[in-house]
Amino acid sequence: MRTVLGFLIAVAIATVASGSAQAAKIVFSGSNGAGWVSGSFDYDPSSTALETEADETRTYASYTPSRSLYNFSFTSSITNGVTTADDNYTIFINDFLPGTDGQVDTLNVFGFKQLFGSENAMFTFDLDFPDANALSSASLPTALNAGSARFSYTGPFDSLALPVTFAMASAVPEPATWAMLIAGFGMVGGTMRRRRRVDARSLLLA
Repeated sequence: MRTVLGFLIAVAIATVASGSAQAAKIVFSGSNGAGWVSGSFDYDPSSTALETEADETRTYASYTPSRSLYNFSFTSSITNGVTTADDNYTIFINDFLPGTDGQVDTLNVFGFKQLFGSENAMFTFDLDFPDANALSSASLPTALNAGSARFSYTGPFDSLALPVTFAMASAVPEPATWAMLIAGFGMVGGTMRRRRRVDARSLLLA
């Protein structure tokens, strides 16, 4: 019984660990004379590229996180402290060829939110890397080291652009991972109850 219980618990823990390694949250904030912003977006390095193009200086790839599971949200001075959230955003990788004059690899998050009628607000999170050898368009970086980036928001009537600092927060297991974890502990509980009934029956028959 102890062997089975230990095995099921180990499987549950491994399931949570593997799910957490995939999806994470990037948290950012910043302020200057123009205003302030504080927000986050879900980041899944296991996403696959939807589109890849190349020219003489770079390879360009776009990744769109799964809608309804992930979102980009922020609160800012330009939104009067009201949180804006949307699941319609795309992550772009610009992978420049080594030696390209003055260019560095970049990761850009771009999204938009419909406000009213045909009016949209656009928001971006732009991260520059040290050189043209930092990224590969074939996949998203497994992790983003804490550092500095740029945030911008452009609405129908006003805009905001400012530097921000960011960090990767501890990942939260996805719904499917939680379901597997709960099922695993349910199996543990069921096994323990059956074992107690068998033991009690054995005592009565002794």
